[in-house]
Amino acid sequence: MKVGFVITCHQSKEHSPFGYNLCYDAIESIISFVDCPYEIVIIDNESEGGSLTEDSFSFLSRDNVHYKYIEDQSILGMTGAWNLGMKMLYDLGVDVMINSNEDIEVDDTINNFIIEIYNHKNRENGLFGPKTNIGGAAGNRSQECEKFEKNLDNSVVEFKGGPKERPDNVSYISGFFTGWSRDFYEKFRVGENIWCYDRPGRWTRWAGQEHEIYDRCFDFGMRCYVINSCFVFHKKYYKGKYRSWLNRHMKIINDNNGD
Repeated sequence: MKVGFVITCHQSKEHSPFGYNLCYDAIESIISFVDCPYEIVIIDNESEGGSLTEDSFSFLSRDNVHYKYIEDQSILGMTGAWNLGMKMLYDLGVDVMINSNEDIEVDDTINNFIIEIYNHKNRENGLFGPKTNIGGAAGNRSQECEKFEKNLDNSVVEFKGGPKERPDNVSYISGFFTGWSRDFYEKFRVGENIWCYDRPGRWTRWAGQEHEIYDRCFDFGMRCYVINSCFVFHKKYYKGKYRSWLNRHMKIINDNNGD
């Protein structure tokens, strides 16, 4: 079994001055705790100063760490970066595929996440998320627990209800950290994209990816699960120090639409 991680990052003075630091910490935690063979794909979404080098980002010297710089993020947004990373993982032949924000850190429970996905009876249809800290799963409080009282157990809980039945997006797995099997990717991708761009409105390239994939795939068998034996620390919401991706994205959207 081999697992793959996509980490999309951005660094700029105005919007994300700590982007590379966050990405570095995320990768260091993965390398420190993941027990099985793994691949890491870094998608650099138009950071200032051009692409990274091995001299500036030491992890790039590793054979299993792959890097792609996007010249213009306004064309396909964050969704495009995620799709590119997932396609790269698929081509690397991984069995479990994980998409992550840059501002996370994993611990040894990440191995529970990987194993549960790989062995799950509904792996072909399952989209999985971990537990996280209070404020770490925007819009999905059922994934949250106290950081120092993780309240973890061995259960894998399915979110019940289809897109038309959910009261407050509780059927969604928060998009900051999601995982699925290779079978899931093959079943639900559209062409080479696991997230689509044609959802009504202006949001799909920059936000709402959880909504898009769930609304599109639920009737074809997709189900969402929280793996309660895994805890992933999400810094952005917990510490409140980092400006939201959405601020930057909405500025780009408004500029492109003349608003």
